[in-house]
Amino acid sequence: MMHKYTEGAMAIGSLATFALLAEAIAAPSLGLVSSQGTGSHKDMNIFSLMVSISTLSPFFIEAAQQGMNWQRDNLIGLFDRLQRIGLTAEQKMYQIVKTNTHKGVLFLLLLLASATGIYQKSDKQDHIRGICNLAREIAKKRIEEELALARQKEVKELSVGLRAYRDFNLMGVRGEVLNTYKRSRKVGVPAIETGIKNNLHFNDVLIHCLISLMAENDDTTLLNRSYCLENIHEVRRKAKEILNVGSVFTPSGCKKIEDMDLYLNKKNMSPGGSADLVSCSVFLFFTAKQIKGREDLAQLLLNGTPINFKKPL
Repeated sequence: MMHKYTEGAMAIGSLATFALLAEAIAAPSLGLVSSQGTGSHKDMNIFSLMVSISTLSPFFIEAAQQGMNWQRDNLIGLFDRLQRIGLTAEQKMYQIVKTNTHKGVLFLLLLLASATGIYQKSDKQDHIRGICNLAREIAKKRIEEELALARQKEVKELSVGLRAYRDFNLMGVRGEVLNTYKRSRKVGVPAIETGIKNNLHFNDVLIHCLISLMAENDDTTLLNRSYCLENIHEVRRKAKEILNVGSVFTPSGCKKIEDMDLYLNKKNMSPGGSADLVSCSVFLFFTAKQIKGREDLAQLLLNGTPINFKKPL
């Protein structure tokens, strides 16, 4: 790894780290680890998440620096370099926390960090779309090769994500990249914008963002513990019901969020893929703000008073 980083690379990497930390502490957790509990997880808590994020943080800076230094005529070579960075980061993660805390979102954010490093050298205006287009361009060929090979392998050779692609044509994090982070851009970022415009506390902005993404995301992590497609459909239905009654903006929406938190914990279900998209949405939202030089990050985080959600029994 490189030992000297530009200020720009460190800013990008720090923002990726912040995006992970923000998602991790937001509560109620809806089956996820949060500052209030472990949700449906028995192998991690908020402190193991924090250690994992701290361990991964330097790799986001490295990815950003690689993007800033790279020549755009060989983006496949950049993906291969990022893959090596990612594998080293994964090894560190497993070495320290002994479980998969951030493998999916590590892939997503390394690509975004590197793409942001490239993008900052341009003068284009649609910052979020531009960054996501670049991330797709970096990874497209290698993802398509991996998906093609998945059709030829035995089930025992496949991860849950690749098995879901073979069985149900669901692509998980790979699909998010190939679709230029469409759910993060079109669902997650607008949800954050709506929450901030309504002066919500940032915790509640993140919960609204999570619910919004759960309503649209075919979250293959819901297949990890019980390989049942209905898990995905049921979580989407329940999230849409929450949105239909007002999400965090109404008492009935907040009550349904509390009920869904309890439901997911009892069912041992964790929408980890949607949580990954929350982190991507936070990264994209604040990256665009910083490129434009408008709202200050610290000031946005001082909005509002947090909703007093009830913790599930």
